[in-house]
Amino acid sequence: MSHEGRLYRVRAVADSPYKIRRATLDDLPALRALWAKVNLPAPDLEKRFTEVQIAENGAGEAVGALGLKIDKQHGHIHSEAIPDDADPALYAAFWERLQIISRNFGLFRTWIGSTRPFWPSIGFVAPDQKALEKAPAGLGLPKENLLTLTLKEESSDGLSVEQQFEIFTQAQKAETERLLHQAQVFKRVAYTIILLISGGLLIYAVMRFLTRGQRRGDRR
Repeated sequence: MSHEGRLYRVRAVADSPYKIRRATLDDLPALRALWAKVNLPAPDLEKRFTEVQIAENGAGEAVGALGLKIDKQHGHIHSEAIPDDADPALYAAFWERLQIISRNFGLFRTWIGSTRPFWPSIGFVAPDQKALEKAPAGLGLPKENLLTLTLKEESSDGLSVEQQFEIFTQAQKAETERLLHQAQVFKRVAYTIILLISGGLLIYAVMRFLTRGQRRGDRR
């Protein structure tokens, strides 16, 4: 299965008991409690709460949180505040949300430092040296338990296949419009030439007719 195929393989079911949304300032007390349960540095993470996605159950209680830092076309999933015994549907709901964000930002690759089995199950693998060299320095990737997933292929010039196709499509559209405009100009020029020739022939015919009439009158 291709990387992009894996990207859309796991989805939250339509009747998922969890709602995933972007965290707000009002969520900080709940986030602090979630971070404390998994020994994450709350003071540091509070400054980055805009990167955090929070999960609520049917009763509106915060039951998990994940951060996603975006740098260029790469995303770093961080601050995994999800209980060890979490419902698999919670991970699926988070992953569905992360896919939407990744598509919206046009991400090529996602990274995470985690030992949770969910991530390898959807295609995350240990990165090779080539992948690491492409990671933006500002992403702040962990040194241990690092996993990565290619969301869509990146070309040598930094453009995805979809972006290259879009550029090609736009170029073809522009070329078609140019040819159509050129054809219309040629058509107008051709019509003008035809009208001029027709007009000239008509004038010539009239002049010939008048000249012949005059000659006949002179003979009489």
